[in-house]
Order: sequence, then structure tokens, then C-alpha cells
Amino acid sequence: MRITVFGAGSLGSFIGGILSIKHHVGIIGRHSHINAIKQKGLRITGKTNLVAYPKTSLLDCQNPELLILTVKAYDTKKALLDAYPLLGPDTSVLSLQNGFLNEKIIGDMIGSRKVIGGTTSHGVTLIRPGEINHTGLGDTVIGEMDGRITPRIKSISSVFDEVGIQTRISRNITKELYIKTIVNAGINPVTALFHCKNGALLTNPFLAQVLELTCKEAVDIINSSGIILPSDIIKTVKKIAQCTSDNYSSMVQSIQRHKKTEIDQINGEIVALAEKLGRPAPLNKMLVLLVKALEYENAAVA
Repeated sequence: MRITVFGAGSLGSFIGGILSIKHHVGIIGRHSHINAIKQKGLRITGKTNLVAYPKTSLLDCQNPELLILTVKAYDTKKALLDAYPLLGPDTSVLSLQNGFLNEKIIGDMIGSRKVIGGTTSHGVTLIRPGEINHTGLGDTVIGEMDGRITPRIKSISSVFDEVGIQTRISRNITKELYIKTIVNAGINPVTALFHCKNGALLTNPFLAQVLELTCKEAVDIINSSGIILPSDIIKTVKKIAQCTSDNYSSMVQSIQRHKKTEIDQINGEIVALAEKLGRPAPLNKMLVLLVKALEYENAAVA
């Protein structure tokens, strides 16, 4: 399959690098990172150990069968505008991003039938340009937005599976996106505030309580919207924290690099949903404010 990964940071590089073992994969990302890959290949260490050689020229990224979008959620619209000249008439777009509104944004821009929803919980950290560390194994789920099991979705799942990215097809990918948002809402802001790895949310009993209470509040809000989440979702969040215990969440990495975080697209969307429903969301709102305070301090120091 001809694939382009747009926004190849840590996660996008991992997905693109693994897929390039058996497929024609072009990646687009920051110049320093792409240039390092062009010169020496992409080195993946940790749970996966290999050097991959995805394509790095724009020519190799044109007219893909599948465009995988892995940019930060606040850049979805801009990224798709930038990627638009690369798309062919039959290109499908798979979002593997945080948040639950990306697929709607993409669908509004290029048509809902071209959009595939997806989530993945693999833990990946950028070590330096051209090198990433696969810190934790995770689940990958994809699905058509209307719930159909199509030849397209089966083909993409098979492509992922055959290179070792075990992938499940969901008939309700919207629910999966909400579940992933709950996971991120519990893990990302707390680890960002304490500059800790995901595993600290299980070993520190006080952070564990913050994780549980934040997730419970988010679950109650989403359930109230009519999307009923699994009753054991808190266990799911803890399982993912355990499987990625050595990983610094993407929000930690953003704070450490004095970059903008996705707090508005994760906990912020939960708060926005709560306000729409006329419900309070004090814990998630507090986390939004605290992470924004960190961003403010980073900007003041920079």
C-alpha cells in the first residue's frame, strides 16, 4: 500500500517506520528530524529495535492510498490544508490523533466518506532527530465513521497487522475516540503537572486518586451525552498507564520543550461538553487551568 504519514513526530515516525518495512511509506515532519532520517534512517529502540528507511521526499508522499494524520489536534485544519495538494481522488485519511473532534474537522474539509477514525496507545518518545524510543506497547483501533466493515477498513487493518501493529476494527469508532480521550484526560495533564512518567500515576497513591476522580468525572459527563462508555473504563486507563509506565506522555514532552499542549482538545473538550449539557466539570476545568498556567510560565521564560 502507498502511505503518507503527515506530522511524523514520535508516534507518526513509529507508525511510518514500522509500516515502511513492507510498504511504500513517505513521511513528512520537522526538517531536522526528516533530514536525519534521510541521512541515516529512522532508529527505533525500546520495545521495538530496528532501523527503518521510510521515504522522505515530497515526490514519494504524493497521491497515497492512505494518508495518516498524526499532528497535534490543534493543528488538524492547518495540516490538512498543507497536505491537500498531496491527496489523490481515492486517498483515504486516517486520524491517529488525540481528541474526539478531528474526524469531524477532516470530514467537513474533504468529505466524511474519506475519513477513517483511529486511536492508538503505543508509548513513543522522541530521543533526538532521527531516533525514537518505543516505551510501551498499546492497542490500535480503527473504524469507519458509520460503523460499516468495509473492504477498505479490512485492508488497512491487514496492512497494520502484518508489520506487527496489532489492530482491531471497531463498529463504533466514535465510542473508541471518547474512551481514548478519557485515557488522555486522566494521564496527560497530571503527568505534565508533575513532570513524571505514566507509571507514577499508579505508584503514587495520591496521584492515583487524582487519575480516578478526573476520569470518573469525564465518564459521567460523556455518559450524560448519550454515549455510554464501558463500566470498567477506569481499569482500562490504569492498564494503559501500566503498559506505558516508562513513557513520558505527549503533554509532558510538550511542556518540557516549551510547546503548546493539547489540553484544550482533551480535558478542554470534556469541559465544553459539560457546559453544553449544563453540568459542572470542576476537576477537568482545574486541570485545564493548571496546564495553561504552565504554558503561560513557559512562554514567559522563553
